[in-house]
Amino acid sequence: MDREFRNSAIGPVVHEWAHAQEPDAKYDSGKTYNNNVWWRGPVIYSYGHHFPMARIVDGIVLMTTRGWGMATSNHLNEVRRATSHMRKVRCYDPEQPFSSAAIFDTLNTVEGLLFKAGEPRRRQATREGAVAEAEHQWKQWLALVAFDKKLGRKRPWYKMTPSKEQASRLRKIPKLIEAAKVDAVANRAKMSEAQRKDEAKREKAKQKEQDDLRRRVAQQKAEIKAEMEKGYPAWLNGEGPAHFHLHRHSFREIMDFDGLRLAARDDEVETTAGLTVPAEDCRKIWPLLERLYRSRYCGALPERARLGSFNANAIMPNGELMVGCHRFRKEDIFALAQRLGLTNAAV
Repeated sequence: MDREFRNSAIGPVVHEWAHAQEPDAKYDSGKTYNNNVWWRGPVIYSYGHHFPMARIVDGIVLMTTRGWGMATSNHLNEVRRATSHMRKVRCYDPEQPFSSAAIFDTLNTVEGLLFKAGEPRRRQATREGAVAEAEHQWKQWLALVAFDKKLGRKRPWYKMTPSKEQASRLRKIPKLIEAAKVDAVANRAKMSEAQRKDEAKREKAKQKEQDDLRRRVAQQKAEIKAEMEKGYPAWLNGEGPAHFHLHRHSFREIMDFDGLRLAARDDEVETTAGLTVPAEDCRKIWPLLERLYRSRYCGALPERARLGSFNANAIMPNGELMVGCHRFRKEDIFALAQRLGLTNAAV
């Protein structure tokens, strides 16, 4: 069944896809109102078939390493948020991770970084950074190969055999990386005292610049957090749209939890991510949650608890309820139960 959302908000579509791969999922495809993000089965796309962003296979997320424009970058960020509770394997093309284009991309990326590391007149920090990134890219490829091997006959894609040229280049990569690491160490040893001081000075200036940036970002987030804390009680009382965000920052990104409230229609519950679930589902799972909370239980839920398109997974030691990638505070859950007339007791 296909689900079309009432507006062009990306978050609800992406979260629906992330949780629709479970056996009792109601929908097998979905899209935004303007079709900029849509999914069919385990694959989610940005604008069209030409850009698959991610694919869920056997509980693992195959996430593309490609980038595009600003809009698609925002779509990719939403996918990362919705799958933050799942393990990821990076690849060029989530639909066909072993296509000729995917193999060439891995080879060209790693070899390009190693070439950059070997160029003359490069700063030592640049050389070492290029070698480290090449090794990181190669490990991502090896993780993909290991995942494919683990799937075996269950793999949902065609396993393309590399051409002779590609196979030869792939075999050489580990030796090239090791040689580049040895050269980087040797180049550092050959540096004169003046070069070492100059390199240290540059690194110190770069570190100071990064520290200043982190400080500014932390200060900005602290200001946004204070603003969100001030506006959250009003949001709980039904003021403003369901999707709670300020200055392009999501509520969870700043507050480190998700909020929930009874929608104006009274038959739905809304979250700060703009998602909705039937209030009736909340009523059904309340006896289980109340029993577990009263016994101070923490861990995976002993019974299956479905909330709309999502499954409630676990209660954390701090009392937060995990529903997929969402985290709801114990006090907010009890407050919602009171609004639904399920309990008179506070936390």
